[in-house]
Amino acid sequence: MNPGKRRLIATFIRSGHLREGVKALLDSIPGVTVTDLSDRLEDVTGKTLAEHPALIIFDMGEYEEKGPIILKCIFELWPGIPCLSLLDEVCPQEPADKAGLYETALIGTPAEELFNQVKGLLYQENGEKAVQGTAYPAG
Repeated sequence: MNPGKRRLIATFIRSGHLREGVKALLDSIPGVTVTDLSDRLEDVTGKTLAEHPALIIFDMGEYEEKGPIILKCIFELWPGIPCLSLLDEVCPQEPADKAGLYETALIGTPAEELFNQVKGLLYQENGEKAVQGTAYPAG
């Protein structure tokens, strides 16, 4: 991808401080437009959404058991799209991994680490991961 090209990041994040904080962080990345699609899940699952984001940020805590099903629809709508899943705790990582996510981050991950993860996913080339590993906590 050309780093000079404008990119759309679509978020699916619960309303409140988390959504506002993540949006503020994403808005600090040059060349990025952020849109939250949480209220447009029917368009996503019905595959009628016209926008084609460069990256998805998905709040697993917002959707719980339905998260992997919604993500499957997202990946069918936009095959190969990079996705960062936000997790409330370590335990839900298994469903996120089963959904085929590229990266995960725990809510509360330091902003700089999250920023670097997002930039790595956003500017990856040829569908290969630009960020190696995941943000799983040690221990």
